[in-house]
Amino acid sequence: MILRPGDSPIELDPSAVLDTAAMDDLFRQVPLSILIAAGITGFKVPDIERRIRDAYSQDPSSIHVKDNQGQSALRAAIYAKNLVAIQALLALPTESGVQEELRSRDETGWTPVEACERQIRSDSELDLLLRRVREAPDSLRALYLLKKASGEDVQVTQEQFINDRQWGCSCGQCTDGWLSPRMRFRLKWAAEVAGDTMMLESEATPRQGQRLFDEPGIEFLPETYQDEGVSKSFYRGYTDAVRTVARVLQKPGRDGLPLVPNLVAEFGNQTAFFLSGGADAARHALSYALFNAMEESPLGDQTWDDMQEELAEEGDTLSARYMSLPKCANDLDFTRVAERTGLPDLERFQGYSSHRGYRMDVDDMGFRDEDDEGDNE
Repeated sequence: MILRPGDSPIELDPSAVLDTAAMDDLFRQVPLSILIAAGITGFKVPDIERRIRDAYSQDPSSIHVKDNQGQSALRAAIYAKNLVAIQALLALPTESGVQEELRSRDETGWTPVEACERQIRSDSELDLLLRRVREAPDSLRALYLLKKASGEDVQVTQEQFINDRQWGCSCGQCTDGWLSPRMRFRLKWAAEVAGDTMMLESEATPRQGQRLFDEPGIEFLPETYQDEGVSKSFYRGYTDAVRTVARVLQKPGRDGLPLVPNLVAEFGNQTAFFLSGGADAARHALSYALFNAMEESPLGDQTWDDMQEELAEEGDTLSARYMSLPKCANDLDFTRVAERTGLPDLERFQGYSSHRGYRMDVDDMGFRDEDDEGDNE
């Protein structure tokens, strides 16, 4: 069904393929934006590129006629993720007004570029929630074209742009497209503090043969170790594994990603006492560091962020450096880090914000946190 402003709806069979004459007749009945948006329902418009050109030639104002949702042809193409339609609209002459529309904001306050970014982010979060394997989507190709057309200085190729952003990056500086500079800094700090705390706890243990049960991080180990306790040498190996997370994150580029192979390659001799210093040791250490970082973030009690802001105001160079890093949609995406690093306990990091009374939203600068409307009712 296609809705026409101020008129009765047109019933369409999504499986139908209309001939050229029938499609031309349909063009005369409904705005171009509605026809493009119909693709969302499964109704495929054949040769949409030619039809957009023909519609513009017959009536240049047709591309600006809005549908019932207030969307022009360009906005509808973004919403429908119709790359071909976006390309056709951007290829229209300057006098078409498409360039001006790229700089305009709709009733939601978003430009076409920002609307496309939000659509991509929403799709990314849904893919992660459903554990779907993502491929480089046409929406990222569309975003690249929209940014270029709007005059943004995009200094990379389209393929590099897609590679950098296919895992949710909005800053263009995420390593491998998912580990943002701020997340790297946050996680490194959390691993360092956790490792130092564990070392102090280990040194405070009076006897070598004493079993440890309640020391920091033990709750992240398999239940057998929690129930039976661990030896001091085992715990020291665990401590070294957590501190290794920080050492790896210090490295630039892909070598600094907290992936299992990178962590295992960096393990020292002491780590061999902790789960043989293998992949399991790396996953448990990373899981502990990542959860600590999340608990002190705006998704938890926000103590770490408040501390960084205060220290930066006092002139601390390290905190000032963090505050100067670019903001990104991945800055608080702990679930993405867990998923990309292969942590088995992904559920531990999913939906964390909901029970804390936060809702994450992404603006053009990064994240903003809002009170959950449901909690206020």
